[in-house]
Amino acid sequence: MDKPPTQEEKRNPKYCLYHKKVIHSTADCYAVRRVYHSKVNKGEIVKTQKADINPFPKHDEKGQVMTCTAVKEIEPAEKGKAKIDESEGSDVNTEFLIKSKVFKTLFDTLEFSEEARNKAVQAILEVSNEY
Repeated sequence: MDKPPTQEEKRNPKYCLYHKKVIHSTADCYAVRRVYHSKVNKGEIVKTQKADINPFPKHDEKGQVMTCTAVKEIEPAEKGKAKIDESEGSDVNTEFLIKSKVFKTLFDTLEFSEEARNKAVQAILEVSNEY
């Protein structure tokens, strides 16, 4: 079993929080970058505030701020429910898409108003109906 890192090791600029060893800085850790990019690709992390440029921003020597947020999906998407059904009308489909996790995240990121969200979803539904 590895011994826990000492305070001296933790202060070392080449201390990696992920590996808990003095081998390289956390910002230079390829394992952390792989985990980060895999979570971004899966949609588990939403990139904001230029996190894609430097996910570990440099702070002054007094301290560092790092935040990790995990969001649990409230209601899983049901396969086939978002398809357009002419008999039910597009209002049901529009509501379903607007409330879905993926579209909500997209529209929140773009800071769309309710009207803009409705127009965007209706345009997407029209395209999917055509093709």
